[in-house]
Amino acid sequence: MSEGIILVLVIILFFGLMYLFAYVTTGFKDRQIERRRHKKLQQDKLREAQMHKDHQERLHQIDMNYEVANKRSEEIKREIERLQAMKNERD
Repeated sequence: MSEGIILVLVIILFFGLMYLFAYVTTGFKDRQIERRRHKKLQQDKLREAQMHKDHQERLHQIDMNYEVANKRSEEIKREIERLQAMKNERD
């Protein structure tokens, strides 16, 4: 009789350990998947922020180039007007 009880306890222990092992490994994999997903999300946010920053810098550079081009254009217009005025004075 005691051998039967020992056998039942060994079987219960065996199935209990199998259940525990399955539960722990799936939980570990789920946590690992969640960590990877969170890390990828963080990387995506950082990449998006960097892209936004780069875009803002490019827009600023474009605005600066546009401003310089407009100044030069105005200088050229004034110079042409001055030359036209000088030409009209000679005629």
